[in-house]
Amino acid sequence: MTTPNPAAMEFFLTRRSRPPKVLRPPVPTEAELLPILTAATRVPDHGKLEPWRFLVLEKPALTRMAGLA
Repeated sequence: MTTPNPAAMEFFLTRRSRPPKVLRPPVPTEAELLPILTAATRVPDHGKLEPWRFLVLEKPALTRMAGLA
């Protein structure tokens, strides 16, 4: 078994989700988002839904979708 990383465990034990209405700019750039999504592909996938697919919606697409909704 590997040695636990105390900083990582502290992060996971204290993180909180935020409602979308409190999220504000600036948003991550593509260069900042890539390592986040790369790490996300490493989570356990008990449903065996690999390969992962991510849709990154930027402002113009969100505006069009809002109009359709």
